[in-house]
Amino acid sequence: MLAKLQMPSVLKGEITLRRKTLDDTDALWDILNKHRESIGKYLNSLHKITSRQAMIDSIASDMDLWDKGEKFSYCILYNNQPVGVIEVIRIDYKHHNAEFGYWLNPDYQGKGLMSKALKILENELFNRDIVRLTIGCNVENNPSARVAERNGYQFEGIFRKSYCLHGQFTDSKRYAKINPAY
Repeated sequence: MLAKLQMPSVLKGEITLRRKTLDDTDALWDILNKHRESIGKYLNSLHKITSRQAMIDSIASDMDLWDKGEKFSYCILYNNQPVGVIEVIRIDYKHHNAEFGYWLNPDYQGKGLMSKALKILENELFNRDIVRLTIGCNVENNPSARVAERNGYQFEGIFRKSYCLHGQFTDSKRYAKINPAY
């Protein structure tokens, strides 16, 4: 069994990832509120974040899960400002697996930022003995699927009715990448 992960608060590569904290409330709230329709199309939890206080509560929950080693939520920084989030979710310590979740401000899409963020976090996890990383996305979320494909994640199939999005069960695409050390 893998020991509980203790992830660094800051990861640097071509861009910087920094642990999401309450200091990010205003920046993330502004992005999500401005782009509620486009980001919320595939981000199921956005309907719960309807106020700054709800944003604070969400970030506080993520910080608590970080401290427990259950979820690691990073802000993607561009010019030292948060422009999105990438998270390590569904960590399976017994089987050395984890899944990514992510979203990016539409104003910054097409710049390769998510691929850079994914690569930084992927390398960190592979160096910490994670064997298998996965990405799941709604079958209609082509931008997310392209991120997985561009970064060498192998398409493993469509999981039927595996995701409840806005009260409707939908299909999801599943991608995986195996640690080259295995």
